[in-house]
Formats: sequence, C-alpha cells, structure tokens
Amino acid sequence: QKRYVLHSDQRLIELNSDPVTQSIPNHILSDKASLSTTTLLEAKQVQYPEYANWLQARAYWVNRSTENSRSLLDMLLTEGSKKAELQPVGALRFALHKDDKTQWLSPTELAKQLDTTNPVVWLVDHDTGDLTGEWKLHQQYCQALNSQCVSVLAAWGEPSVEAIETIKKVMNKSLPNTPWGIVSFQDFVIGGGDGREQVEQLFTELNVPVLKGIRLNKLSEADYALSSQGIPRDSIHYRIAMPELQGVSQPQILALTEPAKMDPQTGAQLTQSLPIKEHINRQALRMQGWLALQQKDNADKRVAIVYYNHPPGRHNIGADNLNVPESLLEILNSLKNAGYQTGELPKDAESLLDMLQLKGVNLPEDAQALSAMSKVANTMTADEYQRWFKQLPATVQAEMIDGPLAALQQRMRDAIEQALALDSVTTRQSQLNLLTAFMQQTSTDLHHALDGLRHPGRSRALDLLNQLEQDYQQIIDAAAQGHQPDWQHSESLHDALLEMQIEGIRGWGEVPGKVMVWDNRLLIPGVQFGNVFIGPQPPRGWEIHEELLHANMSFPPPHQYLAFYHYIQSQFNADAMVHVGRHSTYEFLPKRSVGLGEDDYPTIIAGDVPGLYPYIVDGVGEGIQAKRRGQAVIIDHLTPPLAVTELYDDLLQLRQLIESAEAASDK
Repeated sequence: QKRYVLHSDQRLIELNSDPVTQSIPNHILSDKASLSTTTLLEAKQVQYPEYANWLQARAYWVNRSTENSRSLLDMLLTEGSKKAELQPVGALRFALHKDDKTQWLSPTELAKQLDTTNPVVWLVDHDTGDLTGEWKLHQQYCQALNSQCVSVLAAWGEPSVEAIETIKKVMNKSLPNTPWGIVSFQDFVIGGGDGREQVEQLFTELNVPVLKGIRLNKLSEADYALSSQGIPRDSIHYRIAMPELQGVSQPQILALTEPAKMDPQTGAQLTQSLPIKEHINRQALRMQGWLALQQKDNADKRVAIVYYNHPPGRHNIGADNLNVPESLLEILNSLKNAGYQTGELPKDAESLLDMLQLKGVNLPEDAQALSAMSKVANTMTADEYQRWFKQLPATVQAEMIDGPLAALQQRMRDAIEQALALDSVTTRQSQLNLLTAFMQQTSTDLHHALDGLRHPGRSRALDLLNQLEQDYQQIIDAAAQGHQPDWQHSESLHDALLEMQIEGIRGWGEVPGKVMVWDNRLLIPGVQFGNVFIGPQPPRGWEIHEELLHANMSFPPPHQYLAFYHYIQSQFNADAMVHVGRHSTYEFLPKRSVGLGEDDYPTIIAGDVPGLYPYIVDGVGEGIQAKRRGQAVIIDHLTPPLAVTELYDDLLQLRQLIESAEAASDK
C-alpha cells in the first residue's frame, strides 16, 4: 500500500511507505515555489527523479482545488501510474462579486472594474476560501452588503502580506476618495510570523475598519445554541487574541458546521461550513455603518454618548480614574470644532453636570423624581417597546418576563425536540450532553443568586430548584433513549418557583416592567446637543439588590435597559455609540463568553452601530470584554498622574503615634 506523507515536517516524512522518500532533504520539503507551476514542477522532478511521485502528490496538495484533489486521489488509487496535469492555483487571487456573478481578475483589471462612487469591502481569506462549502460564506456576505465586494484569497505568510499591500495600492491609486473596509476570515495573524509586523504597520497606515469574521468548524447550530462559551476556549487564542494584536476587531461567528453526512461512495463522514445568515447580516450592517461614517459630512452624523451612573442617583456620574463631566465637555467641544452639529454647549463642566443631574440620571426608586423627569426626558410608550420586543428571540422574551428559569424551560423544550428528530444516536447524545451542561450551569447560577438573598421562602426555593434539576435530567436521559418527554411534573415545579416571586429567579414581568417607568412609558434620561445625545447607562435593576446585579452574568437587564439602547439605535438613529470610561455593564450581561449570537444580551445592546470606548489603559481584563463581547473599538486613556500629599489633622497625629510606637519597639 502506497502512503505519501505530504507534510513538511521531517519527522512525519519517515512514515512514507516508500523507503526512498522516508528521508527527504529539507530544501526540497520547504520548497513550495517549485510546485506553483507545471513547468517548475517538471524541472524539479527531472532534478530529483527519486522523489518525482512525492513531488507530484505534494503539488496536487499545495495547489488545493477540486480538480487537483481528484487528481491526487486518482494517483494514489493507481499507485502513481495515473498522473493528471497539475492545475496551478495562485498564492494570491482576487474575485469581484457583481450581479450575483464572480469574476477572477488581476489587480490591474480589478482596479479598472471598481466604481469610485461606491464603497468597497475586501474579504481577506486563506487560499482555501473557494473550496466546496467555504465559498458560500463569501457569496452570502457580498449579497448582504450594499457595497462593492472583493474576495482576496491569499496563502499563508508572504502572499497575505502582498494581499494587503495590493489592496492599499489599488485603493490609494485608483479609488483614493472611496470609503472602504476589510473583513478578515484568516485566523492567527495575517502575514504569518514573519509578516505580522509588516501587516500591522500597513493597517496603521490604511486607518480603515478591519473586522473579524469567524468560521467555527467545531460546532453545529444545535451545539452553538447550547454553548455557554460560544467559541471554544482552546481556539480563542488564534481566532480572537492573535488577530487583536494586529488591530482586527469586532469578532463575529459567520459560519458554523453542517451536521456530518455520509458519502454514499466512500462511506466517509463529510462536513461542510454552514453560513449563518443572521450573523452575516449583522456584521455586514456594522461594516456599512463604518463606511457611512467615512461618507457622511460631520454635520450630518449622529452620535450617542453613554456614561456610567452607578449606583443610580444624581451624585454618581463617574468612571474609573476619569473626570466624566470634564471629559464629556472636552468631547463635545472637539466634536463641535470638527463640524458636528452640537448647538450651544454649556460654558463649563459644572454647568454640564447640572444639566445631567436634572435630565440625565437614573432614579428608579423615587416616584416624585420620575414624575418630574417624565416631563423633560425622552420616553417610549409600552406599545412602541412591545412591537420591537416581540422581534427578539423567544428565549430572550421568556427570560425578560419570567427570568432565567423560563429561558431554561424554553431552551429545554427546543433542544429536546431537535435531539429527538435526529437519526444519529451519536449526534443526539452529543447534543444532549451539551444540554445537560447548559442546564446544570443555569441551575448553578440560580443557586448563587439565591445564596445572596434573604427571603423566608429561600429554603423551599432551593429544594424546588434541586427537584427541577433532577426532573430535567430524567427528561434528558429519556430523550437519549428516544422517548418522548413528560413535561407535566417539571412545569409544576417551574410554576411553583415563579409563583414565589423571589428576587434573582423571577424576571421583570410583562412589558414595560417597573424600572424607570412612569404612566406606562419607559423613561430615556439624557440631554441632546444638536446631533449628539448624552445619557446614563440604565441600571441593571433595582428591586433586586443593585450590587448583586452589577456584573451578574445570569440575570437579564430590565426592560428599560433594552428600551434605552433601542431608542439610541432606532429612534435617535445613532451613527456611532460611545461608552465613556471603565466600565459599562452591557459587556457583562448574560450568555456566551465570546463569539456572541442574536440571543446574547450584549449583541442586542450593541446592535449593528459602530461602537467606540475610551478605556483606562490598565484595565486589560475588563477591556477585553468590552472588545469581544461589547463589539467596541477601544481608545485607551492614561491613568491620572499621582502626587504625594501632606498629612493633616488627625491623620498627622496618627502618623506621629505610629512612629512613636515603632521607635519604642526598637528599644
């Protein structure tokens, strides 16, 4: 049996079945250039005839395409007697998507075809991006854009550096005034280890948005729906962290994996990439938002600025080591000087603070203050909010109204129904294992919520929660055997828990809830200066302990929290959203860790609006959440300078006593 090892690692080459090819010189192993054309390949085979078949097989492999893959299999099946001519695949290729057609063009031809009046989005992918299954992502992404769309397929290393250089040359020479951006489907770093810094420098010079698109080849749609991680932890470093080092931001999963199918001819289990339409559309709209910022006059741009108001109240406008009123005024004046419509601005930070304390604070517990604010603040009727709320995923609606238990019940029903519809017992068991982990994690979160509360029914609630977990596990075990579930007992336990109305388990009730609501209208506090809206981030809650909810990852935000951001996106129609200072709470809202979906609260909050986030430079860990979960572009600000101050009054006396005690002990 012939066995060709096509890897360039000398240790693996020893596994070749042909003794002659069990030790191939490194200069042959590492030489890909000689495999790029038929002429070069034939010359190499003449030079090293003992390795001719191995070189032929490796050339098919390096030039990955459907035709070359077929030729490789034919060669292996005939033990090398049948060798079709190599079909070279360029290390760097460009495809223009236009009118649902694809044109493969040279950079020169491409520059002539592009319209200078229409924005351009470049999709940078590995050289395998046009293989079966992979290419659908390019096609669907381009269809989702309202712009010209070019696919760039580049091999690892130098060809990827050349790709970015070519993009720069085409845009600078042929379309210097055309808005544009890049979406990278490449993992690790563009340009490889040797070209990383060069690409990073190119991105700095280009100064355009570079978004990260992700193909997740480890999870199906059903797996992803039950995943608490989103992107598995073992791949975050090369899918997210390494691209971040080059300035590639706002990561979005664009494709998952189809369920495995058996090939009838070979019996092999085959999987293909499955583009997710909703995810593609969301990132495409976000890219269109960045392009719009390049196109619009500053006078026409609308900017929403959100500051921190925790705990809720008039005297809690601030951020970590940042003078928020002074910073807000500085931002407003800078916007005005840049041509933004701001109208008349306050004369100083103190005047601005007075305005914010009147119209731009959260006062959810003060009925008199809410009544007064309802006359000066923006509001949203319950019906307006309800129409939008009904468009959210079913699990989100259930969780907002009845809490995490309702979301778990909805997820259990959906997942059990999907699992029982599967023919493969192995696949069914795999999904049910994920459901078990999801159910147990939710139960653990609810236990933590109950641990932080004092309630006369706490012990009973914990007992009911334990019974519910056991009942859900029995339903999962029955589904593993192919049996239909009996939901009656679990529903009675679920309803009994909700009827107890315990903080941390129940939700926020029917629309519009009670937080920041007056006369059936949700209040949207804030101050507007021309095309700039400034408002406080809504409270995470109020009836439940505010500190418990502050960065709680299991309990949803109130209705008014969602309504505030819905107002910014759909009524104020912001072109950009700015969160000022460490740190907000939206990046710490529940659901997946990274690689968020439409049912994750940070996704609902961020929407498709370009986001900026001035953030203190030493807040690395929390800033990562703002980037990855909050979809924000971070703008670092320095920590404030520190100075030594003299002690005074009782502090001075205390110091003297300490020094006297230390001196006495020395003796």
